[in-house]
Order: sequence, then structure tokens, then C-alpha cells
Amino acid sequence: MIKNFLKTTNGSKYFLFLIILQILSHNFIFINLITKNIYFLFGLISIFLFSIFFENLYSEELKIDYKNIKIRDFIISTLIFLPLILFYIKIYNSDFNWGGDYRDNIIFSLVNTKFWLTKIFSDKISDLISIKYLILNFYNSRIFILIFFSAFIFFLYLKKLGNLANLLFIILIYLWSSFEVVPTSFGIKDPQGSYFVNIFSNLIFYYFDFNLLDTLRLTNLISILLWAIILRPIFLEENLDFKIIPFIIFYAWYPQFIYLQVGASTEPWAIIFLFLALENFFKHKFDRIFLTIIFLSIGSCFKSQIALLIPVFTFFYFIS
Repeated sequence: MIKNFLKTTNGSKYFLFLIILQILSHNFIFINLITKNIYFLFGLISIFLFSIFFENLYSEELKIDYKNIKIRDFIISTLIFLPLILFYIKIYNSDFNWGGDYRDNIIFSLVNTKFWLTKIFSDKISDLISIKYLILNFYNSRIFILIFFSAFIFFLYLKKLGNLANLLFIILIYLWSSFEVVPTSFGIKDPQGSYFVNIFSNLIFYYFDFNLLDTLRLTNLISILLWAIILRPIFLEENLDFKIIPFIIFYAWYPQFIYLQVGASTEPWAIIFLFLALENFFKHKFDRIFLTIIFLSIGSCFKSQIALLIPVFTFFYFIS
């Protein structure tokens, strides 16, 4: 009985996905506080037990085809997204609106990066950090610990022990959140997905001594290229053609959208997952509705308003 309880079930990967969303959005840091709400705690336990014991839970196979990635899409993307690229080059190291959300997003992004690269359970956000320090102390940084435990969870899934992996993962997250030191400048009012994926740009710019105020702009520019060149082909089996190019030209050449996509905002990554969700729904209707909900769930880790669409598509699924 216990052995069966620990094995992977159809619902295991859905509960794992729920945990991953908490990490991407950074809600996991406050999970010890969130679970003090009896309704949330009851819901979390119910979902976990449901994922274990409901054996007939629908499981939709996720089809990923890397062969659909084409060099042709890269060349076409370079041309049709040229206004975005030129705008980024033009405003690099200049025209920075140091105020309001623009300023906050840059600060939160830098704080987020330093949070993940510093020692766990410590508050060194205000300290100067050198490249040498990052390399020598990477083994006890938060990001290393996250990677280490994620690899361990993946190993348990390979051994068909998905429920054990989920149980250990949620316990680890709860303990982590109980002892973690959260910076006051962390920007907890919004999901942290955009700041989290911006770690790579921050590191590269910091190493080469480029302007750190432009990292979030670059990451947002990359998001739309990633959508067109990689995500659409491998998940939707769609390459760039005349069905989508007119829409891209309208989006990528419209001045306000250019400023939004290449600005230091949190919307661009949420937008590309919204695009994926809507295109998947219009293409497959209810046949792959779970993938639509997955895209919306990921998008909500970048902008919480995207989550408002999840109940709508869930309702569509139940009535279909």
C-alpha cells in the first residue's frame, strides 16, 4: 500500500507542475504564510490526495517535436522583428524612464538575481558581489540548491516515484519558506517570473560590465523571438507562414507594442504564453485543452491577470 502510494500516478505530474508554478512565480517563498489560510491548506492537501488516489484522472500527452525548429524561421524572425531589434539598439544605454513601474521592475529584477545568487537563509542583497565571489560561493547559493533538489526530484520521477518526489518537494519548499530571509525590496505584490528569467541577462551584463538597466529590455525582446522560433514550432507544430506573419507585423510594427515589448515591463513574457494558449485553443479546440490551460498557468507567473482566463477554459473543458 505504501509502495503504491509513493509511485507515479496520472496526477503526479500535475501536482509537480503546480509546485513548479509556485517556484517560477516565487509564491513558494511565502508558502508557510499562505498555508496558514485554512482554505488554501485544505485545497493543497486535497489536490495532492486527489493526484494520488484518483486513478482515472485524465492525462494528456504533451507532444514536443524539436524537428520543427527551422533556420528559415530564424531568418524570417530577424526580418519581421527588425523594428523591435532596431528600437532596442537605438535606446540601449539611453532613454531610461527612471520612475514608476519602470524603475521598480529594474530594482526588483536586480534584487531577484542577487537573492538567487547569494547564500540561502542570508540577507546579502545590499552587499557588493564580485564575479569571484559568485564562482567560489556558487555551491551554497539558492539557485544551486534549487537546481540540486530539482535534479533529485527528476531522478525520483525516473524511478517512477513521482508521489514521493512531490511530497519531498512540497516539504522542502515549506521548510525553505519558514527560514528564508525575504528582502524588503523584493516586490512581492506581483509574480516574479519575469525577474527570474532575467537572471541570465543580468549575469551576462554584469560580467561584461554592460548597462544593467537594459537587461530586462533584452530579456523581453528575446521572449517574442523565442515564441516565434522555438515555442510555436515545438508545441504547436507551427512555423512562420502567411497565416501568422500578418499578425506578427501588426504587433511588432505598432509603436505602442514596440515600446511594450522592448521596455522594462513584466507583460511580454505573459503575452507570449497568452498567444500560445489562444493559438492552441483555436487550432485544437477541446482536444488539447489541458495544454491551453498549462500555457495560461505559466503566463500567470509573469502577469497575474492571465489567471483570470483559466476558469473560463476549464469551464469549456467540463462542458465539452
